[in-house]
Amino acid sequence: MLAHPKTDAILNPSTPQPLNPSTPQLLNLLIDTFMQKFWFLLLVLASSLLSVQSCYYDNEQDLYGGVDGCDTTAVKYSAQVTNLLENNCYACHSVASDVAGSPFDTYETLLPLAQSGKLVERINDAANPMPPTGLMPDCDRLKIEAWVNAGALKN
Repeated sequence: MLAHPKTDAILNPSTPQPLNPSTPQLLNLLIDTFMQKFWFLLLVLASSLLSVQSCYYDNEQDLYGGVDGCDTTAVKYSAQVTNLLENNCYACHSVASDVAGSPFDTYETLLPLAQSGKLVERINDAANPMPPTGLMPDCDRLKIEAWVNAGALKN
């Protein structure tokens, strides 16, 4: 095998070769070594940053409460609660239908159920769901519960 003086100096460092400042052998060797270490360090740094980021366990529901996109901060009887009850309860619990025998389609008939906790208990009872077709969506139940917890005001 024929030896080449430029590659032999790099591949076989035990062979002493005179360094000529005009040749870029040493510079190329230093750059190659630096670049290998640089990319390795960059890879280690990037993977460590990604692993630290992946250990972040907080989620929006734990931080801000409620269901994603469910605003329970200012629930009003006239704006939200009556609509939710009308869409889910009044088919059986209104004076007009009175199928269930306990109408609460007015504020005055609903207030005792809200204050006693029975309203929140019934809308969250998975064993005997109200309405009978299945529990209301989580957001709807959270809004009713927020209204009750705020004092069940007629607002």
